[in-house]
Parts: sequence; structure tokens; C-alpha cells
Amino acid sequence: TYWSKSLTWQAFLGTMIAAVLAKVTKSGFTTLNTSGFIEFPDKDASFSFWELATFASLAIATGLLGALFVYGIKRMTLFRRAFFQLRAPTKTTRRMRICEVLAVVVFSTAICFWPAAAVGCRPLHVHEEDSGRHLMGGDHDGPPDLSGGLCAPGSYSAMGSILLLPKEAAIKALFSKEMADGAFLDISSLLASYVIIYFTTILTFGSALPVGLFVPNILAGACLGRSYGVLLRQWGLDVHEGVYALMG
Repeated sequence: TYWSKSLTWQAFLGTMIAAVLAKVTKSGFTTLNTSGFIEFPDKDASFSFWELATFASLAIATGLLGALFVYGIKRMTLFRRAFFQLRAPTKTTRRMRICEVLAVVVFSTAICFWPAAAVGCRPLHVHEEDSGRHLMGGDHDGPPDLSGGLCAPGSYSAMGSILLLPKEAAIKALFSKEMADGAFLDISSLLASYVIIYFTTILTFGSALPVGLFVPNILAGACLGRSYGVLLRQWGLDVHEGVYALMG
């Protein structure tokens, strides 16, 4: 990293103070929960000792994919620097960058919407009193609600929930063990979402758009990790898919 040590420690100290203050504020300034700052939607989220081996294998896979991601970011940055003449931009290259932004916005919107729409919706086991149409990821107690959005009342889209929900709601859903009304995030939807997020992040980072890497990487890693957890459950192992989403 190019950060100085003093700046790193200042950022770390400021982050810790903000995290503690957020914890205390959330409890109404009554208690400070010292069990940890990562709050799972499921209070009983845990793992067994033998799962350390599966976490290690997941870490190897995500580490290799992360290295490939960094290489892709580097190659895309070098390409943009040469193609748009970023060291000495001209009026033409500035206009070209504006055109690139428009192309990236249109492509990112299409690649997040149309695959989810093409896959279609799945039925939910909805109670009659809860069958009205509403926005995905709305504030409510209990397991995450994936209904609404692309789909008609009583149905949901797994890919749509990951790609089109507000990112904090999508991450909360990925960290949860179960969804409301019998919804399920299957392996194919998780892996397809991972591929879309992975490559669109490489494409958009470095453009003239205010985009970042932190939240997309959390979301992509959670998709990959949860797909591993779902696979282990299909093999008959008692694991918490949300924990694997966090490990990813």
C-alpha cells in the first residue's frame, strides 16, 4: 500500500470509534454488545471446528480469484490510460470518456436486469394476508423478504434479489440462513450473480463514474461463499450458508 503508517493508524482508530459509537447508538445508549461487530440476521449463526478446513479451501479459491481480479483491474487501467490518453487528455478523449460512461451505464443496467428477467420467477408460499405487492428488501422483522420487484405477488427472483436489491439488503439476505415464505438462493443464481458482479466491477472501476470496490467485492464474495455453503448442505452437511457468505 502507498498509505503511510500514521495515516493507516489514524484511519483504523477513527473506524473503531465510529463502530463503537454506532453500536452504542443502536442500543439506545443503554448497553454495548461486545460479542462482535458483525451482526448476522440469525442470532444463532455459528460453525463447527471441522468447518475450518472448508473455510481454508474457500479462502484459497477466493484468493486466486481475487488475484485474477486485481490483474484484470490493472490491465483495464493500463488500457484506459493509453486509449484515452489520460496523461495528456484532449477534447476528443474527454468526449470519448463521456461516451464510455454512457455505454458502461447502459451495459451494467442491461446485464443486471435482463438475465434475471430471462430466468423468470418462482412461486412463494405466501400467507393470504401477506400477498400484496411490495418492494423487495423492505424494512420488516424476520427473515429477508425476496418477493416483489421483477415478479408478480406471490413469486420471487433469486438473481433479481441479488442484483437489483439495495446492496445492504442483498448482503443481509446472503448472510441469512433462511428467507421468508420459502424463498431460496440456488447455486446457479448465486454463481451467475457472482460472474456478473465480478466482471462488471472490473469494467466500471477506473471509468469516469464514481464507483468503488468495497461493496461489490463483499457482494461477489458473499455470492461465491454462499454457493459453497448451499453445496455442502446438498451433500447432507449441517452448515449455515450465511457464515460461508461471510467467509467468501
